[in-house]
This record gives sequence, C-alpha cells and structure tokens, in this order.
Amino acid sequence: MFSSVELSRIELPLQKKFGHNLAQHSKTDNLILSINDKTFYGYGEAVPRQYVTKETSQHIFDNFANSKLIQILKEFNCTSLMEGVNNLFTLRLNDIESKNYVGPGLSCLLELAILDFLGKKYGTQISGILNKSFPFLKKGKNMNSFPFTTVLSYSDSLDRLSAKKINGVKVKVGKDIDFDVDNLRNIKKIVGDNVPVFIDGNCCWKYDDGVRFAKKTQDMDIKWFEEPLSTSDFKELFAFKQETKVKIMLDENCVSMQDLIRAHKENSFDYINLRISKNGGVSQFLEMYDYIVKNGYKAQLGVQVGEVGPLWACGRQIMQSGIDVVSYEAGQIDLLLKEYNLLDKYMIDREVNRAFPIKDNGLGLKGIEYFVENNKRDNIKIFL
Repeated sequence: MFSSVELSRIELPLQKKFGHNLAQHSKTDNLILSINDKTFYGYGEAVPRQYVTKETSQHIFDNFANSKLIQILKEFNCTSLMEGVNNLFTLRLNDIESKNYVGPGLSCLLELAILDFLGKKYGTQISGILNKSFPFLKKGKNMNSFPFTTVLSYSDSLDRLSAKKINGVKVKVGKDIDFDVDNLRNIKKIVGDNVPVFIDGNCCWKYDDGVRFAKKTQDMDIKWFEEPLSTSDFKELFAFKQETKVKIMLDENCVSMQDLIRAHKENSFDYINLRISKNGGVSQFLEMYDYIVKNGYKAQLGVQVGEVGPLWACGRQIMQSGIDVVSYEAGQIDLLLKEYNLLDKYMIDREVNRAFPIKDNGLGLKGIEYFVENNKRDNIKIFL
C-alpha cells in the first residue's frame, strides 16, 4: 500500500528561550514522519522529551530503520477509510503489552501520519474520523472557534496579557518562591478575578516548599497546581492535596493509561494534562480522556514546546471532534519562530486568544511538505 516512508529531524532556533524547572528550550526538536502511496502523503510529528517519556529524538532517529514500524508499514493495508482506521487502532502501538509496541514517539508519528494519509485519500477531516471511531465524543458539536490558554514561561513579558480577551493564564513557577508569588500577584492584578489563573511547577518543589508556596498563594484563587512536587509518588501527591486543599493537575507523572489508573487509585489528582506526543498518539490520548471523564475528572489539551505542524493541527482536530476540556493550549510556534511559513494555516487570533477550525482534509496542513523539505536537518528514507 505504501511506497516509501521518510523520517526527518527538524531543529529550528527559537526567538526566545522557553524555560521551566525541567528544561530550557532554545530550539525546536521535532521528528516528522512522511508516508505515501505515490499519490497521497500523510505526515506525523513527535516531540520526544527524555524527562517525560525517557525517549530522545536522536535515539528514535538512530534506531528508526530497524524498528518494528517498518514491517508494520509493509504489512498495512485497507480497502476503505474505516477499515484503515480500525487496522491502525487495533495495532495498539503504544500498549506495552502489545506485540506491536513501539513506544510513544514512534506510535505518535505513525498514528498521525496514517490518519492524515487516510483523511486525504478518502476526502475527510481527522475530526470526522475520530467522531466515527470514538462514540463518547460529542458528535455534531459545532464551535466557530475555541478559546485557548495564555502560557507564560520565565522569560515572557506580562505585556502578553494586554490582549483584548484573556481566557486563562498558565504560569510557569519554580524559579524562586518569593519571585513566583510576586509575579502571580502582578498577573492577578492585570487580569482581574474573572480570568482563571493556574500554575505549572514541572515537578519543581520538595514537599515542604510546595506547602509553603500554597500557603503564600491561598488568597489568590489559583485554580490548580500542575505537577507541583518533585516526586512520582502518588501517595505523596494525595497527602499534599489533603494538607493544602489545592487542586492538582498531573502531566509528567501521567504518560500512559497504566499511570492514569494508578494515580486514580491513589486519588492523587483532579485534572490531567493530556498531550498527543507524550501520550503516544490519538488513540491512547482519547482512551485516557474517556477514562478521565468517566471517573469524574477533567482534562487539559496541552502541547509540547515547539510543535511545528502535524501535532498542533491534530490538537485542533481533536477540539473539533467535540472533547470538553478545562484548558486548551493551541501552541505558540508563531511567537517562538522568527519565520513560520505555515502561519497562514495556524488559524488563531491572539487579540482574543481563540483558535479556528481547520477546513481541509486529513490534518488540514497545506504546505507541510515544503516546510519539511526546507527545514529538515537529517532524514532517512526507506522504500517499502
């Protein structure tokens, strides 16, 4: 079915560093997978983070030619849209108990690429494919735009809060407790009481420091603390919740369905930050979302720093499919890159912080092939 597959590495310098407790990003670090049957092309993307999934772009790239993914692509076939989708999702590429397990990075790359390919081949958007494949999605939900969250790193100016409409503010913390507290007070003064503010510690504090921060901010109505503690112990997170009375969002500590189930058993969270690349693609992302909702929790649709195309477009398609989230991060590649030649397709309005639906088939990214060709640092092409 497929003629060839190509894996490209993309590293583009950022206009400004984006930092948090676990990393300082000065460039993008992306993998782009392209598959084709000589007529239609599909593109997938992953942004591996060693401190999240124990994977790196270099390791995935170096081992790509000998990975299970090549044989999977050689054997993949379908005669209709939904047969192709079902064949893809039954592979269980990111299920550690599956014979086809390839890890979250390769799983994400392949799922997005095949879905993009199938959408283009059969003339439909990925959002429509997801509606047919996951019945718990709110079919028929039609929004003209989606409010997204403003994310502030250590280096961001508060001038970004001067937009006409701010829907919510996520603030990176962990640099210094007193600095963080003062910064939050300034932010609250700017946005007022009607705009939700929440913090992301990226696993920054020891238990006692986290408690101290919570006490210093208890009058600020911080909606939730995302990964406040430098621990992977869900019992410790539960104790922190009980002592401070704050709401907890998990991210780095909740990569897989197995993580989610363990965290639920320990009652260690209120929200989960789901990210397509971290969670290994669309299927596990949505399975985790379904589990979250069924058990009375809520989710955020988050992003990795520096998503250059297929990932942010897939996030938009998931929003179009009708999921209900407490916060949507649309990405900020337009702010991070000096030149971004897919910007006209980015479909956002930063004056009101809203993202707009993508209209084209598949992921809907016209021009992605030129972007990859012009920006790839290394590539491996294999004929199937």
